[in-house]
Amino acid sequence: DNYVPCYNVSANLLAGFKDGEEFDRHCQFSRSKDRCVVRPPKEYKIPLRYPAGRDVIWTGNVKITKDQFLSSGTMTKRMMLLEENQIAFHNDDGLIFDGVKDYARQIAEMIGLGSDSDFPQAGVQIVLDIGCGFGTFGAHLLSLKLMTVCVAAYEATGSQVQLALERGLPAVIGNFVSKQLPYPSLSFDMVHCAQCGIDWDGKDGMFIIEVDRLLKPGGFFVLTSPMIKTQGSLLTMMKGKMLTPVEDFIQRICWSLLDQQDETFIWQKTADLSCYASRKQGLPLCREEHDSQSYYQPLRKCISGTRSKRWIPIHNGSNGSWFTAEELEVHGIPPAEFYEDREYWKSAVRNYWSLLTPLIFSDHPKRPGDEDPLPPYN
Repeated sequence: DNYVPCYNVSANLLAGFKDGEEFDRHCQFSRSKDRCVVRPPKEYKIPLRYPAGRDVIWTGNVKITKDQFLSSGTMTKRMMLLEENQIAFHNDDGLIFDGVKDYARQIAEMIGLGSDSDFPQAGVQIVLDIGCGFGTFGAHLLSLKLMTVCVAAYEATGSQVQLALERGLPAVIGNFVSKQLPYPSLSFDMVHCAQCGIDWDGKDGMFIIEVDRLLKPGGFFVLTSPMIKTQGSLLTMMKGKMLTPVEDFIQRICWSLLDQQDETFIWQKTADLSCYASRKQGLPLCREEHDSQSYYQPLRKCISGTRSKRWIPIHNGSNGSWFTAEELEVHGIPPAEFYEDREYWKSAVRNYWSLLTPLIFSDHPKRPGDEDPLPPYN
């Protein structure tokens, strides 16, 4: 199945996996393959240099044909322009509302900010985009210097992750039907889901618990879904003491609903550890060893991270590109040593690239518009 290690839908179905678990990671049932380099597609071309390559990719580099594009929905056609050998992405049109910029600005205003460029003021710098589609939302946030990671389920017929990676956007295959996503607890300032196809009411709230595990204290969960809109306003229902299953469960894990506009809802995870002790029907806290275990563990119905030294509310975190002294102390790293090490590796990467560039361009055609690379300065 497209040479993706540990993802083999056919083998998983034969092994009895169903209800979405056939798209999960099962290395024990994946057929053995030769350890060799997979050849690129026949019509593969070197991607355009970033940031041009973020908005335009070669059709031969991804698994989407002209027929698939023409048979896709209106949303796809609004977001992508298919030319002879290129796909152009419209970052200003077609996400959910009038455009991705308006959508991002709406989210910022809902959490009390003036514009999407103010996200760092609320402690938002690292975002997880679940079911990222073509990566339009993540591409916009990256233009604002916010680290946005796409995670999407495995797709044998053409992957969201493949499209995102081809655009130069961070992306990884992940499906938390039965297992945790491959990230440590307390990793993200915001988790975003726009029509990502997840039944948040399912499995007794296990999917929401996984989002809670990933969110840092004070982090935000942004959910945009027309399915919730049909149930009526959650804020109105709360006033009438009528709670949806999602809202009822979210109150039990110490989240608060910040705002609702149209189809978009934003909840905030508590930054107060005492909240968990004050709950009447709350979930148990995870044991400390659960937070230190390896990746791809089963989903657990308990609150993670409360005993971790990394429990640092996002509004107390760094408000720029680098860590605060408090955050570095959690990892036992003196700030002076961290910045010295950073400068060393920046220099090492520059030296490495200066040596590698002539070799790359001696075997491959130059990217369109590129000048001849400079010779190594050392």
